[in-house]
Formats: sequence, structure tokens, C-alpha cells
Amino acid sequence: MTIDRLDIQSIRNISSARLDELGQVNIFHGANGSGKSSVLEAVHMLCLGRSFRSRQMRSVIQDSANGATVFAAVKDTKSAGLRKVGVSRSRTMAAQIRIDGEHIRSLAKLAELLPVQLLNADSFDLIEGGPALRRQFLDWGVFHVEHRFLEHWQALKKCIKHRNSLLRHGKIQQSSLAAWDRELADHGANVDACRKQYLTDYQAIFQPIVARICGIEEVSLEYRRGWPEEQTLLAALTESHAKDLQQGFSGLGPHRADLNIRIGGKAAAEVLSRGQEKILVCALRLAQAQMLKSSGGRGCLFLIDDLPSELDADHRQRLCRELEVLQAQCFITCIEPGELADIWSPEVELKMFHVEHGEISSCQP
Repeated sequence: MTIDRLDIQSIRNISSARLDELGQVNIFHGANGSGKSSVLEAVHMLCLGRSFRSRQMRSVIQDSANGATVFAAVKDTKSAGLRKVGVSRSRTMAAQIRIDGEHIRSLAKLAELLPVQLLNADSFDLIEGGPALRRQFLDWGVFHVEHRFLEHWQALKKCIKHRNSLLRHGKIQQSSLAAWDRELADHGANVDACRKQYLTDYQAIFQPIVARICGIEEVSLEYRRGWPEEQTLLAALTESHAKDLQQGFSGLGPHRADLNIRIGGKAAAEVLSRGQEKILVCALRLAQAQMLKSSGGRGCLFLIDDLPSELDADHRQRLCRELEVLQAQCFITCIEPGELADIWSPEVELKMFHVEHGEISSCQP
């Protein structure tokens, strides 16, 4: 899927914008605060129903407006047909989604239709931050290539919620806790199996990409499933009853999993510079996109905020070459257009836009 036309209404300082005949690579340049990142924010809202910059929609919606809307004509690269996708958000209500005129309640269907990868200043958290971000990264990939994963992942969340509710009450019947243990163990084992299989397949794609663009040796990904390897999940949950009751929450399970990113056996965050961290995160995201394309022929969108930051000219060139090979549609921001205008191959369909005070105008590459 690629976005052919994009309409943005009332997102931050963008009152109204219509972008027609978007290209494979779309570069938005302008001064800080001009509204460049708001374009990426709008595309992210179109793909996932929410902003990547704020949990509160009231800070995203323009002060003078009651709500924000993003609409797109999306080209199906397989059928060459156009699909219409729209997402509206008010200050208080959940996302209102329409696909081809039909009201859709499931954000998962929206995410499945428009897979998106985000690279911005917060991307460093994938290496420097806590396990939740790495679980989210891993589960993005599993969701898009393993159809049974979503059912078990949603059921797992429900089990953990109910089990934690019981644990917080303190005095509970062991039979009630055991019932949720069994269900959590069943769905948890399926989630774990999906993650392990995905990561095995992913590694074969990831390692060559690291070698091509990073220049970092001995990069390893180590999956920690969230309970002892020598135990079944049911046995681990049963054994942890006393500790879980004392804590008031479930301390073991797939919701505690992590993906350790290491360089020569050491945590990547301890040995890499900021620039090396950024290019490694790019490699991690590129490998997921390649995995998606290899598994089902689907591409994903890339939103890259301030691409030149932290990357030297050589690594910018390597990253852009990988994006070209993927044939991924990209929405990229920068301050100076000269840093990116001449970096692409002549055959790439390149579009450039100048952004100033929320106004977006097309310009020559």
C-alpha cells in the first residue's frame, strides 16, 4: 500500500492541507516549528488512529477546531486500485475510522491495512529504554506475519488483567486463581511460540542488513520469554502464587518478556554512540519491513523525522539505499533540503515540499 493523496485537517499548526500524487520518497523541509513533524504525525494517525507525539488529542487538535481529520487515497500495489481511508479524532472520543466508506471499529484492521515504521528522536528508547518498548517492537512484527497471534495476544491481556484483579484483593480462592493460571498459560505459550518463530526468521534478514549499513560487529538479539526456560508457564505461575499475592500483580509471563540487544556480549546502550544507536535502530526497523515484504509481499510506510540528525553522509547514503531496495514509501523531514535531495538514485520518484507556518507547498528537488 502507498498513499497517493493525503488530506490533513486541524492537526497542530496545519489548518488544512492537500497533497496530491505523492511519490515513493516525500521530503518535507523547513525551519524548526514549521509543521514538518505534524505531517508525519498525521500519517501516523491515519495508520494507527493516534499521535506518536502525545497521548492527549487535545494537544494535537488545533485550538480553534473541534476535531482533527486525516484522509487518504491509498494505492493497492497488487491490484493497482485505490482505497479510501479516513480517521477522525475529537478531543474526547476514540478514533472514528472509515475504510472504503465503511465504519470500522477495530484499530487492528487499520494497522493491518497500513503497516508503518517510525524513526524519530524517541527511537533511541528501543535500545536505551525498558522492556515494554522492545516487546512492542517484537509484537509489531509478529502481528503482521502471524495471523493467529492477535487472538492469543488479546486473550493474554484479558487473562493478566483478571488475574491481577484477583491478586490485588488479597484473600482469594485458589481455585479461582488456578483457573486464570491455566488460561493465561495456554494463551501465553502460544504468544511465546509465535515470538520465537518470528525472531528465528527475523535474524536471517536482520544480520545481513546490519552488515551492510551499520559497520557494527557482533550484534546479537537475545529473547527472554518472561519466565524460567526450564519450567512450563503453568508451573511457573503456580509456584509464584505467594510472591504474586504479596506484590499484587503477575510477575511472570510473556508480558515480562524482553529482547536484549547486545554488542559483543555487552548491552548495546553501554557501548554505542548516539549515531551508532540510530543506525542500529534503522537496521532493526528495516529488517522488520523486509520480513513483512518477504512473508506476504506487503510493503510498509516509513516515517523518518529529521533523518540527517546523528547520521554522517555515508550512513545516510546506506540507509537510503536500503529504503530504495525495499521500495518503501517514505515521509521524511529535514531542515536543509540539500542534505537529502541528491542522495537518491535517479529512478526514485522523489517529491519535495516546503513547510512554513503550517503551509505546505510543493517544490522542485
